[in-house]
Amino acid sequence: MLSCQEVTQLISESFDHPLPFRKRIGMGLHLLICKWCDRFRRQVLFIQDSLRRGAAQLESQDLASLMSLSTAARERIKQALLHHGNPDG
Repeated sequence: MLSCQEVTQLISESFDHPLPFRKRIGMGLHLLICKWCDRFRRQVLFIQDSLRRGAAQLESQDLASLMSLSTAARERIKQALLHHGNPDG
């Protein structure tokens, strides 16, 4: 039987490349009886799915609108630069 440490390592590896049949079977058996490793696997899948959805949202948005600053933010930066550049200020 695989240890929890081995299974968490295999879970991580499985996102990079397909696992050999024996390792998949061993991992699957372990996940059937270990709620902690199964929870870890589900958490990793959730994070992966969230990152994919976030990336898809970023791709669908206009990059210029993401990078533009509000007028107030521009003014604060301008004032900070003017104040910082003044040796007496």
